[in-house]
Amino acid sequence: KNRKASKEKKNSMKSGESLSFGVVPLVSVVHRVADQYPDLADIQESYGPIMEPTEEKPPLWDETETGGPIFEFCRVAFYNRKFEDKCAKAVKAELDRIKSARNASVSSRKDGATRVRNIETSFEGPTCFPAACYQIQMLSKFIRHISSFESSDNAVASLKNDFLVGCANFTRRITEFALWSNQLEGISFLFDRDVSLTPCIEEAEYADLPYYCRPVNYSIRHFRPVYLSCKPGKDGERRDPLKALRELLPGNVGVAVAKMWSLCGGEFYEGGRRPGDFDKFLEHAEETCIIICGLPFKKLDKKSEKQALFSRRKELTDALEKTEEPKAVLDLTIMLLYQQVKSVVAVGNLLAGPVLDALGKEKKMPEAVTELLRAVASDIEENNEILESTVLSVKSCGLSRDISKHQIK
Repeated sequence: KNRKASKEKKNSMKSGESLSFGVVPLVSVVHRVADQYPDLADIQESYGPIMEPTEEKPPLWDETETGGPIFEFCRVAFYNRKFEDKCAKAVKAELDRIKSARNASVSSRKDGATRVRNIETSFEGPTCFPAACYQIQMLSKFIRHISSFESSDNAVASLKNDFLVGCANFTRRITEFALWSNQLEGISFLFDRDVSLTPCIEEAEYADLPYYCRPVNYSIRHFRPVYLSCKPGKDGERRDPLKALRELLPGNVGVAVAKMWSLCGGEFYEGGRRPGDFDKFLEHAEETCIIICGLPFKKLDKKSEKQALFSRRKELTDALEKTEEPKAVLDLTIMLLYQQVKSVVAVGNLLAGPVLDALGKEKKMPEAVTELLRAVASDIEENNEILESTVLSVKSCGLSRDISKHQIK
């Protein structure tokens, strides 16, 4: 029986293959058996002395008919087919685990590389960083237009303060990109007072992209609130966010980003007290974008402005057609009409105030249309009920292709 088991074991092995690697040495097991069973030790001694584990070329588990009776007994009793199968299964399971981990690692690296390419491509794409540059330049153009009216100093100052919210949105976009580029994404900073706020664009096609890579929303009526702060440390204390930017971002990047936030104004970052400066912000952005995000500030020319205004008109028209809410209808109509009569971008919280007043002074605006818009703005401010027919009349003005020829029904 023992010879039969040994023969099966020999036939089950491939030439040159040892299954005993990693198993307790046979000589060590034989010594333990001999210590426990002196009679077996005497039989083994009659065959020959038991080798020490330190001697060269000791008998191995997968050899046959060598070493003596106790050696053969241990091979048959312990190193049997069942044990070999268990070892083989364990080895296979470990190899499968290593292979799976290797594949997962490769897949993770590939996924990581794909995500990097997606972020870089999306940020540099025409609807993201370039569009954000164009947007703040178009705001500047609108301010220059408003400044041409007499007695407009207060209106201009109010609009500049309102447009600084747009500047803060621009700064958030390139700050987050700079943090990601320097592998600091999500480490120290928050950009909302209310962390439950979600980005303005929620389309499923952009769900896998971070906020700073998503397209600029030209149809937005009011800029998204922004507030920069640091996450609390282990001691519960909050750091100065501008100081943290200067320390964490390398070289002049942190200095340039921190200054851009300060030019937005203290209301947009924790611990801020200085008022913002729209004109200096635009100058600083033009000079330092190449330092902060590795891309030059995209200057607005006639071609890019025409394309931006075309895209904006389409987005605004789509938004106006879908809404029935009086305030939204009024805001979108004012935005569309100002773009139509002066090719400028109006946006923000002052649409129904200084912006509407300036719009009413344009020669292309029929007096009846101006009166309708002002009446609706007044009703909204006083929380008066607005008839559905009135809302539709306002909407028809916004959707008109030529407001100078529009007749209110």
